Amino acid sequence: MESLPQLLRDSIAFSAVVYVQTGIVAWDFATTLNFDLEVVRGKISRTWPLILFFGTRYGSIVACTALLCQINAWPGISCNTTWIWVIIGVKLQKLFAEALFAVRASAVWDHSPLVIVAVLLIGDGSHPRVLA
Repeated sequence: MESLPQLLRDSIAFSAVVYVQTGIVAWDFATTLNFDLEVVRGKISRTWPLILFFGTRYGSIVACTALLCQINAWPGISCNTTWIWVIIGVKLQKLFAEALFAVRASAVWDHSPLVIVAVLLIGDGSHPRVLA
């Protein structure tokens, strides 16, 4: 079992990482919000890979927001509920990001059957772990 001072140092370091990560996600969201609005307004054509892009994007926002609630330990907020939201956000982000990677890898290598099979095998191995 770790000592109390070590746990305190670990929690301070974890909090710092969460704040930096959330800052990066918030900065990315703020600087590219115009793209989201153009898609909603119909100025940019809606294609199915955008579902993967937005799923990854909003999954990370959900996870970061829930983590901020968790580390700040606001009174009246259930710890179990925030961890459920963290898990949902992380799993959504991971699933959509892996699917987006598969689509991009397939496109980069001109839909080569070898690459498609390799990406599918990798995805088959990781998706059950994400969903568990």
